[in-house]
Amino acid sequence: MNLLYWINRVKMHPLLSFLFCITFLFPKGASAYKSVIHHFDLRIEINSATDIDIYEEAYITYYSFARLEDDLVVTHIDKFNELKFFQAEIINSAGEVIKTIRERDLVENSLSWEGNIVDDKILSLPLSSSAMPVSIRYEMKIRQSASLFLPAFRPVKFTDQLVEKASFTVQAPLDFALSFKTQKLNEPHIERTEGTISYQYHMDSFPTVAEEPYMPALLSLTPWAEVSALQFEIEKTRGSFASWAEFGNWSAAMLYGTDDIGYDSKAALDRITDTVSDTLQRIQQVFRWVQNRTRYISIQQGLGGWKPMPASEVDEYGYGDCKALVNYTRSALQHLGIKAHYCLVNYGKGRDPVDPDFPNQAFNHVILSVPMKTDTIWLECTNQQIPLNYLGYGVENRKALIVEKNQSQLVTTPSTSSGYHKVSRKIQMEVQSDGSALITSESYHSGLDFYWAWESVEPDTRKRAITENVDFTSFELDTFHIANCEEKAFTNRIYTAGYVPRFAQKVAGYLSVKPRFFKYDFPELPHADNRIHQLHFRKGYRILDTITINLPEGYIASDLPTSTSTESDFGSYSSDFTIDEGQLKCVLQAVLKPGMYDANRYAEIRLFLNTVKSLPEQRVFLQKQS
Repeated sequence: MNLLYWINRVKMHPLLSFLFCITFLFPKGASAYKSVIHHFDLRIEINSATDIDIYEEAYITYYSFARLEDDLVVTHIDKFNELKFFQAEIINSAGEVIKTIRERDLVENSLSWEGNIVDDKILSLPLSSSAMPVSIRYEMKIRQSASLFLPAFRPVKFTDQLVEKASFTVQAPLDFALSFKTQKLNEPHIERTEGTISYQYHMDSFPTVAEEPYMPALLSLTPWAEVSALQFEIEKTRGSFASWAEFGNWSAAMLYGTDDIGYDSKAALDRITDTVSDTLQRIQQVFRWVQNRTRYISIQQGLGGWKPMPASEVDEYGYGDCKALVNYTRSALQHLGIKAHYCLVNYGKGRDPVDPDFPNQAFNHVILSVPMKTDTIWLECTNQQIPLNYLGYGVENRKALIVEKNQSQLVTTPSTSSGYHKVSRKIQMEVQSDGSALITSESYHSGLDFYWAWESVEPDTRKRAITENVDFTSFELDTFHIANCEEKAFTNRIYTAGYVPRFAQKVAGYLSVKPRFFKYDFPELPHADNRIHQLHFRKGYRILDTITINLPEGYIASDLPTSTSTESDFGSYSSDFTIDEGQLKCVLQAVLKPGMYDANRYAEIRLFLNTVKSLPEQRVFLQKQS
């Protein structure tokens, strides 16, 4: 019987109303949850490749308004997705329906903004505040006119969320082939009727996933299902997910007729490469030429979300999205007889990995690869400052689909940043007898710390970024300079000079100094007696500080800290202190390796990180000679 029937019955009797709230709206241990999904049902009815009905129904109780704010988006609509029906009821803690929301009441927001042109819009619930707890029961229907993408079943969207019951059903004609990928779900119940087949997944009582720092991705811990149409259609074009090569053929067809650039541009390309015979240098010249005359604007409208605008239009207007800029660069190289490949990739940290065994529409970005005799050159074409063959954390070390008719294949992009924040710093400190210090530093940033984007940032913003990284609030920055380091690939050199008025503390006739200047940006772990999840450090850290402290005239270092070192499978650190002719030299090194570590090692790793943080906190006492 419908739950709303019981809501209406029990609210007539105070005792029954109280029991109802305890039983239905406040499940056992609810205070430990931010939300409880009492039921969530997703049903996909495929009538044909261009006629798909999607039904969604759920009943959710929220115990945190912040969680409710995170979950206000109902759906998105675009050229291929139309909302046909929506109704929701907002229910307070007494089980009373306090508001009914229909389709016309939803808040509509475009996803377009300056530099981003899309036909997508999001529809959200019109709730600005609400007393907690509050429950929402809703149902909706969406009509989808393309089968390139089908909704995924992901009932657990947040940590600290209990799911009591959920179901996922896909119904299709018998001759409409589908492929499924699932995690933590039982095998589906399959029913065949006259002309149709349905796949039904059921999930009961999935426990809450506790929120912890540096935990694995939520998707790796929860149940879900994805479905893909083996033969799809969109905008009167047809393709196949029978294999990645087949999907590559459809993607290659999207490039037909888009690779012509203007006569003037061809002449310019001939001119700038006329005296250059080395292929790598010719690629570099083309890449710089494209960067200097184009800018990135995202255009995702209709089939334009997958088909690039013609290279001739990029040539004329000087802008394009990732597809257009990659295709334009590919066309320019092609004019010079250099073969290059249009490559699909899933951009962004924490993005779902592409499964070699499950072809589907898994990509949201395009890059360019240029095969050489012994290597492959990679080009990220959407940024005007990034150097040749540097991809960055967003697309490195992940599966990409090289698009070429009848020869498309998945490859792994290189790890151009090596997955580490790398910083090597030489710091010179001139300590004065009044405790102040003149400080200069020369820092080399590479890996994930390669700040190529700073070249296009306003000087005031750069200045703020530098001073915020200094461990002295009283630091007065005099000069700074940031530039790409020509002699080291993918490295930025940052020079700073400034003054710290209270660098050393006066303690009982001594000057107390710490061999620190910059903050140590290592992860911090709070105390936890019962860690549940593994520790996942997605990025590593390598820091080397070589610090030279020139002592004030007439001062000597009384005692030096003990040099230390340790090494384990997750990292290492060392500190070395020496004194020579009025100079105190400190060499501090620390490494944290990226990876997944067992929960039972939490205390050990936390102690390691705390020790690393304490290395530059060791005091050296300077005594004035009598």
